[in-house]
Amino acid sequence: SFALLLGVAPFHTWVPAVAGDSVPLAGTFVLTVGNGAVWFLLLDFLETYPWLSTHPRFGSLSSIAGLAMVVVGGLLAPAQRRLGPVVGYGALVDSGGALIALGMHSRLGLTLALLSLLVRPFGLALMATGLSGLRARSGGDDSFEALRGVGWKAPWSTAALILGGLSVAGLPASAGFVGRWALYRTLA
Repeated sequence: SFALLLGVAPFHTWVPAVAGDSVPLAGTFVLTVGNGAVWFLLLDFLETYPWLSTHPRFGSLSSIAGLAMVVVGGLLAPAQRRLGPVVGYGALVDSGGALIALGMHSRLGLTLALLSLLVRPFGLALMATGLSGLRARSGGDDSFEALRGVGWKAPWSTAALILGGLSVAGLPASAGFVGRWALYRTLA
């Protein structure tokens, strides 16, 4: 049930659908606050039943599920024809990174998973704000064809979308960089 609620591949189909077919800020609310509640419920469940978190295969299964989410999100996001589902796939990849961190079975891994949950709303909210502005300029359509040239007419919306995307991707000089860099260093 946690795999379904977190959107673990192959149960991930609801994540881009929520981001693509809803009002962007409402979709971001579901992907941050709703998903955060599921994460804290999962962590409480693991604390209540320590036999599960101490099982020898828990870490590897969590890491494999996280890696599957990262790979699926990374492969399917570039194939989209609309920006809304790309936001959903960004959230999917970020959740996958948090699952990989949880699978490390250490305090550092738990800290990195919680840091991911803390930083994700900022990047997704920026992306959603930018997407809302671009949708308003293009008549409610977020397909790449409808958005052609709209970025020049709405530079602040475009900047918000790009900066939010950079944060969700974890690129340097963004809020998401610290957690991603620490995760990559720890995994290496």
